[in-house]
Amino acid sequence: LLGISDEAIGGGSNQSLIISGESGAGKTETTKRCLQYLAVTSGSADGSDSHIRVQKASPLLEAWGNAKTLRNNNSSRFGKFTEIWFCKGKDNKFAISGASITSYLLEKSRVVSQQQGERNYHIFYQVLCGLGKTAKTNKDDDAAISRLYLRDIIDDMSRSRLINQSGCTAIEGLDDAGSDGGYEEVLECCKILGFTQTEVDSLQQVVAALLQCGNVDFGMNEDDIVDLVGYKGASKEEALIRASELLGIDSNMLKKSLVSKKIQRGNSARASVSFKAYTSVESCEVRDGMIKEIYKRTFDWIVSKINDLVKAGNQGATSGDNRMIGILDIFGFEIFQVNSFEQLCINLCNEMLQQHFNESIFKSEMAIYQSEGIAVPKLSFNDNTDVISLLSAKGTGCLAILDEEGMVPGGSYKGYMNKLERQHGATGTAANKKFIKNKKDKQ
Repeated sequence: LLGISDEAIGGGSNQSLIISGESGAGKTETTKRCLQYLAVTSGSADGSDSHIRVQKASPLLEAWGNAKTLRNNNSSRFGKFTEIWFCKGKDNKFAISGASITSYLLEKSRVVSQQQGERNYHIFYQVLCGLGKTAKTNKDDDAAISRLYLRDIIDDMSRSRLINQSGCTAIEGLDDAGSDGGYEEVLECCKILGFTQTEVDSLQQVVAALLQCGNVDFGMNEDDIVDLVGYKGASKEEALIRASELLGIDSNMLKKSLVSKKIQRGNSARASVSFKAYTSVESCEVRDGMIKEIYKRTFDWIVSKINDLVKAGNQGATSGDNRMIGILDIFGFEIFQVNSFEQLCINLCNEMLQQHFNESIFKSEMAIYQSEGIAVPKLSFNDNTDVISLLSAKGTGCLAILDEEGMVPGGSYKGYMNKLERQHGATGTAANKKFIKNKKDKQ
């Protein structure tokens, strides 16, 4: 591992390290070891702490983008490509001048739903445990707990819907409040990176707001109209009022947007506007959609902020005195009892990386041996080209057809299945042996 990292530094051009494997294989730790080696051996180009700040981005991103799954206590639920930029110093050696991070496919569904034995993202437990610990000796943190309406959840985490679904709120051997993988480390990383105290407080407030949003519940009243319902014995509007305050919006406006949708007919000055009430199930879906979007936008902001704080002055330069090493840390292949669309995309991405590995290592190397007349044992490996093509082929894959059906007026599941059958069925224009029609689907 260290040898590969060293070779990347000494190479004559830009390099990329692709780190892949199933969930729990050690991709996240491998990425951190590579970053650590590059930082320690190269230092900072301008004599600053750039090489240290590049490393400190990892714990912060793990807090917001990693979670406990059944197979891995610190599973990355997003992918990231880290560009580390180097430039030559006075000693003619390459040193780190900055970095840039691009994130992919954050698993938003985890924010509102976790399976038994798993957890939500680490940051929820870190904030609760961290503030709960420091509030015992720090009056400001104790006041923050009251201001953020976290006291009852800190005392009993089962009082929050977002973190009480799986029966798991702690990880054995991990202190969510501590300095090794806990909130104390997150705060230290924010300080070293250059986050202001106002920004750190705002992130805490977003976490608190989402915990309250998750407790906004709905049911149908006696008039068969959707209405708020108290969660865990609370008054029916308590969570809504708290969430609105923390988000800085009017509670009546938030309630209206969660229980009804706006319908506009026409686009002229004479256009009419009306509101249609949701059912309680639809209101819950809208609430969950709002929570997921707020979390994703917060995560994207954190990535953008980190990039601003560690940006290299020579970023994007292509001269001989500048170099870039990219590290791709992709989320692991995993199969759950209930698999989301996001997990399908994650697994597909892993399969495509595996195919790239097969092409580069097995097929091309074997072709070279055969061309030179070298006798080598035939290697057998799983080739999932058919599956990858079925899902991702441009214009004809399942995902492309799904996009198309989503844009068609009146698009439906039945229409989607009919198109898949015509394209990939036994008599289809691009028949694929991996396509198996669900017998329950009626044409």
